[in-house]
Amino acid sequence: MQAFFEDLKDLFLGNDRMSDLAQVARNHGFRFWGKYSFRKLPYEIKAFDIFKSTKSKRVKSLLEKKEVEKGIRFQIFDFHDFKDFGTKKTTIVYLSSDKFDFPEFIIRPKDMVEKVGGIFLRQAIFEHRPDVTDVYTVKSWDIDHIEYLMNDSVLDIMMEEKRMIIEGRFNHLIFYKKNKMIEANKIMDFFEQCVQISKLMLEDNANDYV
Repeated sequence: MQAFFEDLKDLFLGNDRMSDLAQVARNHGFRFWGKYSFRKLPYEIKAFDIFKSTKSKRVKSLLEKKEVEKGIRFQIFDFHDFKDFGTKKTTIVYLSSDKFDFPEFIIRPKDMVEKVGGIFLRQAIFEHRPDVTDVYTVKSWDIDHIEYLMNDSVLDIMMEEKRMIIEGRFNHLIFYKKNKMIEANKIMDFFEQCVQISKLMLEDNANDYV
């Protein structure tokens, strides 16, 4: 029902954000879809934490660019998660490539319970960077690989942001700040930052990937 009323609002009042992002897409060589079915997203990324809600979901204002020579696809979109007490909106940057091969993982800011627990028990990862483990938690079935990917250059950017979340699985990688839509005039800066992180994660093979 919330999605229905949102569509009516867009129809009769317009959608300034959608118009602004359409212009961003034109300026930077992206294709653009105002509305995009959540069901069209790859099956593999629907297992990511951000998409696990059982409520109605929608993708809006999707920008897409493909780098054919490098075999990588970039997407930027707003994810709308329709909850019982309102809609949570998050801007997602999504990178995919057949050349990627990530273990399943998520690195995200700690919640309050985890921060308190961290006083007594520190995660056995990034032991040389207690500043990072004070702020972030990591979940993966291959912690050693994640520690290798998240080198100090990546961690430095993460510490500047504090709210950044990264999820990866096989050929897929997404970046976001939960429940935050990035302003249209800042969205390309956020995109470039995410691409830079992905390059640093794969720096041994950077020329092959991004």
